[in-house]
Amino acid sequence: MAKFSALLAFIATTTLLLSSATTSVDAVPVANPKSPAFSVYSLSNLAGKSKLLFKYGCQNHGLKTIGSVHYESGPEAQLTFYTDKNCKGTASHAMPSVTVKEMGGPYKSQSVMVAK
Repeated sequence: MAKFSALLAFIATTTLLLSSATTSVDAVPVANPKSPAFSVYSLSNLAGKSKLLFKYGCQNHGLKTIGSVHYESGPEAQLTFYTDKNCKGTASHAMPSVTVKEMGGPYKSQSVMVAK
């Protein structure tokens, strides 16, 4: 009788372990921060290399068209993005002049492609 009780206890324990292992547990959502980035191309060489500025914490306006970068004397430069394919609407983003210089500035106009 003791062997039978031990066998039942073993079966019950095994069943419990197997059922708990197959029980689905809701996964905790993992934060996946994707840093926005600007890809900057030269107007004369749009197929050239780009510089991604994700490490500067730039704001991504979600625009996919090419705009321009205007460097002005002072602490900030203005990046202008076209909001439509006809280049009528624009949105601007201020960027520190130090960042512009690290991008190869100063320059008055350079094409900007927004990348996600």
